[in-house]
Amino acid sequence: MNDDTSNTKPASSTATANLEIQNNICFTEPGFLINSMEFTGLESQEAGLKIAQKLESLGLGRVQVTYKIRDWIFSRQRYWGEPFPLLIDKNEQVVVLSENDLPVELPDLTDFEPSPDGSSPLARVQDWVEVTLKNGEKAKRVTDTMPGWAGSCWYYLRFMDPLNPEKAWSLEAVNYWKQVDLYVGGASHAVMHLLYARFWHKVLFDLGLVPTSEPFKKLFNQGMVTAFAFKDLTGRLVPTDEVIATKATAAGVGGSGSAGSSGASSSVATGYQHIKTGEPVERFISKMAKSLKNVVNPDDVINQKGCDVLRLYQMFMGPLDDDKPWDDVGLSGADSFLKRLWNFLVTPNGEIKMLPDNDISVATGGGAEGLAAVANANANANAVANADGDGDGAANANAIEQNWRALHKALKRVNDAFILFNFNTAVAAFMECLNDIKATGKELSKEQIIFLIKMMQPFTPHLSAELWSKLDQKGWIDNASWPELDMKYLIKNDFELVMQINGKVRKKKVVDIDTSQDQAFSLAESEMSELLTNKTIIKKIFVLNKLVNFVIK
Repeated sequence: MNDDTSNTKPASSTATANLEIQNNICFTEPGFLINSMEFTGLESQEAGLKIAQKLESLGLGRVQVTYKIRDWIFSRQRYWGEPFPLLIDKNEQVVVLSENDLPVELPDLTDFEPSPDGSSPLARVQDWVEVTLKNGEKAKRVTDTMPGWAGSCWYYLRFMDPLNPEKAWSLEAVNYWKQVDLYVGGASHAVMHLLYARFWHKVLFDLGLVPTSEPFKKLFNQGMVTAFAFKDLTGRLVPTDEVIATKATAAGVGGSGSAGSSGASSSVATGYQHIKTGEPVERFISKMAKSLKNVVNPDDVINQKGCDVLRLYQMFMGPLDDDKPWDDVGLSGADSFLKRLWNFLVTPNGEIKMLPDNDISVATGGGAEGLAAVANANANANAVANADGDGDGAANANAIEQNWRALHKALKRVNDAFILFNFNTAVAAFMECLNDIKATGKELSKEQIIFLIKMMQPFTPHLSAELWSKLDQKGWIDNASWPELDMKYLIKNDFELVMQINGKVRKKKVVDIDTSQDQAFSLAESEMSELLTNKTIIKKIFVLNKLVNFVIK
């Protein structure tokens, strides 16, 4: 039909027929039937249902829903894979093997090449292919095999009952576990392995062998780690090792070769060119491919930087569900952070740096008692000074409190990251935490170090285990309890007071939270006294826990 009538039902079947014949139009989109007896004028979908109903009423057919699965990818003409438990008899009928004949095991082969006619390598093993049925007749095995993921489609069910010697799993076990709470896999994984996992699980559900119709409660698709690649002006791909940076030494872009060297400078390249021809090339983000020579081998990174650096950088690259380009500059940043952390916690001779016991006598750890002690530190400054003997007791107590605040602030973000799958924010929290701790000018107590390395263990298990050992802790840190978040430490007890004159910032000072208006004005006048000399203050503005502003003339 033309555009004028495609969305409007014709007034009559005759008009429709005349329009079709006149315009000589043929199309595959939904429309209205013509020249179809009692079905003429009906919309395509409605007509299909009525035709099916009439065929059923005449006993000429029946309505059936057909589900299609990609047989061409499930059935493989190769040796490796699970054999199909099927036979073909002399009448070309399919015979399903009984449970007593299972499992069907692959024969031992030394030559895995396909048969001359292109069939499976198994087709050449005649003594395996030919089978005698119980009635004495001959049959042949199906020589195709299932793909590698076919046999693993139900592995999650075995995990629910891994030690059962009698059956793959018991109903008691699957009724207890029910479903997998979370499945993390790539998008391509979802249309391969998970396609068959769901298909088989639904069959098992129909058979009453599992209690749920779906195997997984939630699916999370992680992004792909990509890499930089290059192409010339014609669009032809250029291997990474045939490219060199121009005008500036390039930071490594992953892979091997001049432009991809992990040992390159951290300065930024302004362009790239082909080494042999000198022609400019364009850098773009691509999947890693051997042909582009931009593949990053994890083993190489681990040998150069260590496993913890690799893990930390991968988590820091971005949200888990985003595609992220590999960049050696970011890898070096993760390496630098872990070195700074190690040097802050460990002396050159390998001993742990920590506050002496007398420095933490006021605030004895991360619990409520420690916080209460710190809160009273300033009020008891004289007593603290006597205990320390150096007059720095209150300062020590304040530093310990600030370090606990930094640790619990980081823990809050790490806990959230495990829920939201944005592990990059957890790594950022570690970096910010270290900066905040170093700003206090005090080392951590033993309890605080244990708190920190427990929090970092999922990200840097080797470094955390080494520090755990140096602290003479019993057992493995992997089995240690997760740190407990104390929300008291997330309550701010100070803020940065901004001091303005005529709306322009002149001074800033950290003061106690809820500093009163009179206190803020008095402090501001003192801090900006030289700027207010011989000036008349005509108006004072105060914003609680934020700023003061003097309007002068």
